Amino acid sequence: MLAAVLVLTGVSSSIASAGSSPNGPRWGVKIVFSGSFQDLFAARGDIYAIRDRGVDAGHHQIARIDPVAGRDLAISSYLPGADSPSASKPILIDGPSGEIWAYGGWSNGQVCEVRRIDPSSGATLAVLRLPGADGMCAGAAFDVASRFLYVVTGGGGGVVALYKIDPRSGRIVGRTPLPDFSEFVTIAATPTRVWMGGGEPGTNGDVLYFSSTPLRLLAMSSVDGPPSKGVSALPEFSEFASVDISGGRVWVGSDGTVGCFRPSTRTVLATYTSFHGPSPTDSFVVVGREMWANSNMGGP
Repeated sequence: MLAAVLVLTGVSSSIASAGSSPNGPRWGVKIVFSGSFQDLFAARGDIYAIRDRGVDAGHHQIARIDPVAGRDLAISSYLPGADSPSASKPILIDGPSGEIWAYGGWSNGQVCEVRRIDPSSGATLAVLRLPGADGMCAGAAFDVASRFLYVVTGGGGGVVALYKIDPRSGRIVGRTPLPDFSEFVTIAATPTRVWMGGGEPGTNGDVLYFSSTPLRLLAMSSVDGPPSKGVSALPEFSEFASVDISGGRVWVGSDGTVGCFRPSTRTVLATYTSFHGPSPTDSFVVVGREMWANSNMGGP
């Protein structure tokens, strides 16, 4: 995805503490870095992102950014295993105690593999495989307590299942099938709830909301008609819905509509639709009174 790293000013103080009406107060958006970025998150007091530095597939590095000064601090070597035209991009996720994990970019065939990596060199420090799972990795995230890893599997035909995994033992402690609504997803999880976002090109995005023990779908956006029996409806979002959790809120970005929720409730606190200018799409990170995010600019 071609994207620009953004900083949003005055957002966390207003929306994180109180709701606003749909299309409510205008968000001040400032472009900080232009380029091709993905997977923005905070760890160890800094912000990290994957940066595409080349025209060929696989030229991806980890960028470390000072969120106060808004400048690059360091760039890693190219990530091993992601430097061939056939390799998919590795997706960064933050793990326990500031660890950096990634999925994608290494899986061959119908095998889902998640790795812990060194942020300086990109070298692999640990590998967690899901042999026999339902396809390749289509999304992954640790819960905010860093106790469990949630992984979605699938393939070219769409997502198939959500797994709850003990990362210390690699044991699968929960599994639930998924509706076929997207090929890849994002995940935000707490000890009691799991959020998921995704969608296909040309359609509104889907957001799903689960209990964590047991894994059970509680609510979802009704893009393709009303939800199934026992499942509540969530608001609809624009194309390519994406979820993140930061600053005590679940943030939903998409190609036009942004919203936030308390992590433990399906009731939306605030939404905002942007018709002009950069629209925050994914990788929301609250740092102090500012929020960083990626924005799909629709071109180089």
